[in-house]
Amino acid sequence: RAITQFFFDNALYYRYRDRALARGISIPIVPGILPIQNFLQTSSFAMRTGASIPNWLAARFDGLDHDPSTRRLVSVSVASEQYKTLSLVEAVNNETRGFEGAVHQMLRNQSHWFIRLGQAVERADNTARLLDVKFHAFENDFSGNVAPRDQDTDFYHWSAILRSVSGFEIYRRVYRDVIRPERVAELLVLRPDMPRSLMASMNEVVSNLALVSNSQSGSTERLAGKLHAELKYGSIQDILASGLHPFLTRFLDQVNALGSGISRDFLLPG
Repeated sequence: RAITQFFFDNALYYRYRDRALARGISIPIVPGILPIQNFLQTSSFAMRTGASIPNWLAARFDGLDHDPSTRRLVSVSVASEQYKTLSLVEAVNNETRGFEGAVHQMLRNQSHWFIRLGQAVERADNTARLLDVKFHAFENDFSGNVAPRDQDTDFYHWSAILRSVSGFEIYRRVYRDVIRPERVAELLVLRPDMPRSLMASMNEVVSNLALVSNSQSGSTERLAGKLHAELKYGSIQDILASGLHPFLTRFLDQVNALGSGISRDFLLPG
C-alpha cells in the first residue's frame, strides 16, 4: 500500500493511478487528502514540493485570512467534496468492472452522471451548512441595518462568505449594490445562475438523477423533485419570514435523506 502526496485536483490522482497500473504496479494507492488549515502555508508548501493549487481553490479562500471560522468551514467543505467524489467514483468503478464494449461505454457514461450527482448533493449540503452557521452568528444584524461604526465589519463578514463560495463577483454583477444579508441569502439559496446555490445544486441533482433512474429510485426521485420545486417556486421573503435557520435545517435533513436514498437505490446490492 502507498499513499500519494496531497492534491486538490482528483484528475491528477486518476492519471497517476492509471500510469502505475500501466507499469504493472498493482498495490493499493491511497489518495493523500489534506484539509487546509492555513491557505498561505499550504500554497507555500505546495510550491516547494511541486504540488499544484487550482485557481478555483485559491478563490474559495480569498479574503478569509482573518476569518478563521469561515476558513474552517471552507476547508472541511473542500476536503469533504474531494473525499466523497473519490469514494463515489470507486463505488461506481466496482459496479461497472468486468463489462466491455458498448455496455461498458454506457456504464462509463453512467459513472460520469453519478459523479455529477454526488458532487451536487455534497455542494448543496456544504452551502446550506455555511449559510446556517454564518447567518446564525449575525442574526441580530440580519436586516443589514447596522450602526455606522459597524458597517466595515458587516461588509467584511458578508463579502468573506461570498468569496468562500466564489460568489463575490457574481453578487456584484447580479445586484450592483451594497452587500445586504437578505440578498446574500437569496443568491445562495434561490438563484440558479449562482453555481454553488441550493437551487443550482438541486437542478444538477434532478437532471442527473433522471439520467441514472432505475426501477428502485422512484421515491428518491420524488424527494428530489419536491425539494427542487420548493426552491424553484419559493421566495426569499417567505423563507426569511418563517426563519432561515428552520428552512436550512429542514433542507439539510432532506438532503441527507436524498443521499441515503441514492446509496440505497444505486450503490448497495439489491
